[in-house]
Amino acid sequence: MKAAKGKGAPIKVPKEALKPVDDRSFKVESNEFYMHLKIKGNSKRRAILLGVGALALSSCPASSLFAEEIPQNYEAFVDKSDGYSYYYPSDWREFDFRGHNSAFKDRYLQLQNVQVSFIPTDKRDIHDLGPMEEVVSNLVRRVYSAPTQMANVFDMQERTIDGKNYYTFEYALTFPNFSRAAFATIAIGNGRYYTLIVGANERRWRRVRNQLKVVVDSFKVLVYHDLLGMMQHPHHAKVTPKFCKQYGQVGDVINKALLEYEEEVTNGSFPGPAHSPYKINAADVDGFLNELQKLGLDKAASAAATAAEKIENAESPDVYVVYMGSRDGHDPDEILMQNHQFLTDFHGGSVEQARASHVYSYRHGFRGFAAKLTEDQASEIASMSIQ
Repeated sequence: MKAAKGKGAPIKVPKEALKPVDDRSFKVESNEFYMHLKIKGNSKRRAILLGVGALALSSCPASSLFAEEIPQNYEAFVDKSDGYSYYYPSDWREFDFRGHNSAFKDRYLQLQNVQVSFIPTDKRDIHDLGPMEEVVSNLVRRVYSAPTQMANVFDMQERTIDGKNYYTFEYALTFPNFSRAAFATIAIGNGRYYTLIVGANERRWRRVRNQLKVVVDSFKVLVYHDLLGMMQHPHHAKVTPKFCKQYGQVGDVINKALLEYEEEVTNGSFPGPAHSPYKINAADVDGFLNELQKLGLDKAASAAATAAEKIENAESPDVYVVYMGSRDGHDPDEILMQNHQFLTDFHGGSVEQARASHVYSYRHGFRGFAAKLTEDQASEIASMSIQ
């Protein structure tokens, strides 16, 4: 239908005459909540601050992350927030051990326990720490033991589980009155250097050694890339840890977003005026050009001067009112969405720029909207037949 006289024609009006619009239909509210997660066999509740995206990860049963059955008389501890898991004897109880992220101990024998701690690191793998013999020796003799204690390392081995490397070793510390033996394993992942130590009084070591070996060998780093399905290359599909269950396909969303970004940059719709709010003043431009010339970069100075001139002469948008006909009683949010969709065609297909240009929706006396438009955009709208 051909527009009636004046219908669809933009009318330039001063900005102060317009009211701001409540753009509720496109506003996404972030949400956070506290969740109490009770892990099987764990009587202590922990408050975990989670974002909406973490709900699927933290509301699942602990045992669902393990492809194999949990050994008899053991429970699985899974910390999805900090990215690790291990087994512990089912008759042990959790306790607070200062400086450690999680800890369980025998109900009656206090020295029979397991503790996990971690510190931030920029390393990617335990191989980055150095040779296994050197790393383990330094840990046991300089970190785990005090100057008055005698330290002995009995065994050490490197394990690789689903592409993740671990150093696991057995050692003993001799105190003046008693000795303690332990297993330890270290690993790096998620930007953390993890350490698990499980031990007992040396007098009981032979009796409980096999039981505690299960604990140390069960320790695994849960890489959140695997949990969320972020890695989409065929190689990563082959090496996704068997003990890890995927709770999403975030990689598909990331790939889609990157392709859209590439397309908008290529066709020039991004970045646009809505994403370029900062201007450089003339004095700074001149100073920059002078510095380039001092460095002998005359071509760069010429290109920068040309770009600055284009920006200076670029047409700045003004506020126009677009009349779309008589009011039709549609829902305000639906009208706002239609206005955004209409403006998208005049901003290179960019929804973001369309939203940024929209100023106000008219829906009472007539149907229309106010928007920031260049003269060319306004002329193009005026020549249209509004349906």
